[in-house]
Amino acid sequence: MRVLDFDNTIYDGESPLDFYLFSLRFAPRNIRYILPVIYHLIRYQRSKSSREDIEKAINKYIHQFLTSFDDIPTVVNAFWDSHMHKIKPWYTPRPDDVIITASFNYT
Repeated sequence: MRVLDFDNTIYDGESPLDFYLFSLRFAPRNIRYILPVIYHLIRYQRSKSSREDIEKAINKYIHQFLTSFDDIPTVVNAFWDSHMHKIKPWYTPRPDDVIITASFNYT
């Protein structure tokens, strides 16, 4: 069994950020959610807030963000159709792989 992290290990980059930017094609009005999230991310990176603080702040917006789409499975499928190339070439799935991530479940 292998235990692997997803973002920046298997996936080249941060999938939640890539998904958010990609999703703007489907719902441009969702641009309004990025500024509060960026603010909290900067605070976190500068050690001005904890991991729990950033999770609380993001959770405040994630429900509104996800419910803004008429058909979220279509958006998710379109995202992966265009972003599978970001799965690093060394990764070959095994049936007993355990992949952990702090990313949201929808990605």
